[in-house]
Amino acid sequence: MVLRHFIAYIVDLTMVLQTLYLVSENEDLTRRTIKLAVAAYDSSTIEEVHDRIKKYDGYLPLLNKLDQETLAMIEELMDDFSIKASEIPDLRKRIPAVSSQPDELWS
Repeated sequence: MVLRHFIAYIVDLTMVLQTLYLVSENEDLTRRTIKLAVAAYDSSTIEEVHDRIKKYDGYLPLLNKLDQETLAMIEELMDDFSIKASEIPDLRKRIPAVSSQPDELWS
């Protein structure tokens, strides 16, 4: 169970950071931008990512190959769900600027 949460944390954080990079365009990040990135990931592939982690968790060995198997699972998820470099220009064109809007409080 701990391993599953660890894998999910790494993949979720990486996907949100990738989305932040995509929308920030080298500008300062605001709370609004961070919330939008989290919401975008939450409404996209997060369920599928977590389902794959749940299915795979039962097959992870307990001791010897744990590090290699865990890393391989993380790499596989990142390859399957990451935004590809070739997709970034088109995606940036479709994303409205968020930095021009006023920042908001955490809630």
